[in-house]
Amino acid sequence: MKKLIWLLIVGNLMECKEEERSWVVPQLAMKFALSDSTKLFSLYPKPSMVFGYAKNLVYYDSDGMRKEMGYVRIGVNEQNSDPKYYISIGNIAEMSSIQNIKTYYIIWPNGEKDTLLADYKREHGKIISENSCGCNDPLVELKLNGKSFIRKTNYDINGIYIFDR
Repeated sequence: MKKLIWLLIVGNLMECKEEERSWVVPQLAMKFALSDSTKLFSLYPKPSMVFGYAKNLVYYDSDGMRKEMGYVRIGVNEQNSDPKYYISIGNIAEMSSIQNIKTYYIIWPNGEKDTLLADYKREHGKIISENSCGCNDPLVELKLNGKSFIRKTNYDINGIYIFDR
């Protein structure tokens, strides 16, 4: 009897409507790296680098007020490929597409400032599998200090965007 109940439960879970099967991959974080790690370490000295959350590194302007990005971390690419270190900014795709915040600023510990343009667009009504990322908010444009990224890795579903600085 228990086996029959278990089969009915599993069967009902597997039987879903077609629209419920169109999975959406959220853009959890945008990852970028500099092509030369020594440049990264001149901006953010390695001895002071704590791999994990990097507070006060990235912000945006909202009505003249500086708003810190809540999730910014410095990570290590475990795939043994270059670049080894990257910066991950969470929730940026949703903020760009829904709140229309496209410009972000990186204030490095050494005092230098970079401008990051991250333009994502929410595609209402479009079948997710039709866009390049299979996600809610595909990337339209990404620039660091007015320059496009030079390549994208295949590190994960969204990849790491590599910039020369």
